[in-house]
Amino acid sequence: MLVLVGALGAVIGYLGGDAAEASTFERLLWPRRFYHHLNFSSFFKQGIFMTMGGPLHAAALQVLDVFRNNGLYLGRRRGNMAGTAFYTDTQTENFLRTDDELKDTPKESRNGFWVQVLRNITKAPGNTRLPSIDSESNENPPPFRAMQLIHHLTLELVAEEQPQAVSGTVHVREDVFTMQTAIAIICSELSAVIIAVVAGAYFNCWWLVVYMCAPLMLKLLALCVAVRRQGLQSREKLEASDGSMTDVQIFEVKDPNHGFILIEGLQPVVQQFFKHYGHPERDQRSTLLPDRWRDIVHCASLHVRFVLPCGFVCHTLGS
Repeated sequence: MLVLVGALGAVIGYLGGDAAEASTFERLLWPRRFYHHLNFSSFFKQGIFMTMGGPLHAAALQVLDVFRNNGLYLGRRRGNMAGTAFYTDTQTENFLRTDDELKDTPKESRNGFWVQVLRNITKAPGNTRLPSIDSESNENPPPFRAMQLIHHLTLELVAEEQPQAVSGTVHVREDVFTMQTAIAIICSELSAVIIAVVAGAYFNCWWLVVYMCAPLMLKLLALCVAVRRQGLQSREKLEASDGSMTDVQIFEVKDPNHGFILIEGLQPVVQQFFKHYGHPERDQRSTLLPDRWRDIVHCASLHVRFVLPCGFVCHTLGS
């Protein structure tokens, strides 16, 4: 039995280590964003498909290598967080098309929160079926190689007390900590917890329960020591920034692999998502846990995530 378990663990470790993606750890480093909303659909998807159990050491090492390459190990306020699991980079550019002087000047979109949201919209509205080519007809449709969706997003600045008047609109607020976030994190590891309890009771091996619940402990730790991030700007800061607060502008995001993206709204309102929104804070020392120590704890949790599968394999082989 032990030989079978060891062989099965080696196969799972080999396949899982190569199949895991580094983007998995973005959820660990920004829990308030990825576990903010919970309904039946998200509960099912997270509980079954989003657990962090299994061999993720290869993906963890890839994330840590990016940290090192971006200079985050050099010290406080050193290195660049953009392009890491802390703050992913969409690698896209945006153009202010309604400004004659700047319409052809590209600017980096950085994390581009709304760009990532629109990338997840894959359903094409209406009937997208093309007429079939008839070899006997003289009128054939033009060649069709690929389909690109056109996304037109409108952003408006409204007061928090203003009700949602228009159907289909979405109100965006700060990603503050709520009990729903903690419940969503626990639900995301529900399958691992159930299997851990059943395996511990069946094999009478309770250390296995602690081991299999370790990813849940890491997620809860990441929630408690999550890095502070720059939030939405207040109306006063938006009015003091560059750009008009009366004229509506249109931004085009150059993202040909995912579609044609247009974002419409007041210039300061739209540009804050291309500049600072979501970027980790790095300058506080007087808080209970300084920003630099929050970074270190997250990096240490990734190292622990690398050690867990190795410890399991060593224990199995030793048995």
